Amino acid sequence: MQSFKKNIGQFCDSLKVEKDVSLHTLRAYTGDLEEFLMFVQKKPASITNIDIRDFLASLHHRKLKKSSISRKLATIRSFFKYLHREGTVKKNPAKLVSSPRVQKALPRFLTVDEAFALMESPKGDTFQAARDKAILELLYSSGLRVSELSTLDINDFDIKDYLVRVKGKGK
Repeated sequence: MQSFKKNIGQFCDSLKVEKDVSLHTLRAYTGDLEEFLMFVQKKPASITNIDIRDFLASLHHRKLKKSSISRKLATIRSFFKYLHREGTVKKNPAKLVSSPRVQKALPRFLTVDEAFALMESPKGDTFQAARDKAILELLYSSGLRVSELSTLDINDFDIKDYLVRVKGKGK
């Protein structure tokens, strides 16, 4: 199992270098793959599509959402694609496994009254109130994700041209 953990580490290193994925994504991928490793208890080269399907079935029996199962399968697919490319496995067993159908939920949005109430929530003349109001204004007016907003730095703001440089998903 040590070699499997080593493969996971190398895979995550390649994701950092080649795709510049976020720390959050790396943690999710590592967790998904370690969970899979604990389930199959095999070396990557001996894993079959049946093992992957059994793992997905176990997730379904644990009542995980289809979207979570689908994400875990996407992680496993990426991992085996990497292992195949590196020559660690001869065949990619994940290629033969289909994803569960996931219904896309529409995002929930604020009503006009909720938006006004939110924008008015920072009270006072303090630095924190001004900061919170600026954060809320930026979130509301730009449609940024909270994760994108939280990575902003002072250098990402161009005050002269009224621009904000956002590094989001896909960088």
